[in-house]
Amino acid sequence: MLVKIRLTRVGTHKKPFFRIVVMDAKAKANGAYIENLGHYDPVLGKVVLKKEAILAQLQNGAQPSETVKNILSQEGIWKEFIALKDANKKRKVALAKAK
Repeated sequence: MLVKIRLTRVGTHKKPFFRIVVMDAKAKANGAYIENLGHYDPVLGKVVLKKEAILAQLQNGAQPSETVKNILSQEGIWKEFIALKDANKKRKVALAKAK
């Protein structure tokens, strides 16, 4: 099952507000989601994220949408995820060489 991290709109007319959620890639845009990871208010520019939950979902293979990836980059979470991924890769290579 391919899982995506993407935005779902919950705001009213001319007052956008988005939840950042994990959902099946084939699910409808505002369909059922697996986990709520935070929210984004573009009018105020306010972002609230659950950092540990986002990193856990990314490490489990969830793919962020382009917009979510930009939000994660602005908050520094994407850079932290790349650093974790590189550290895990180096650790696996070191373990393989040790054997």
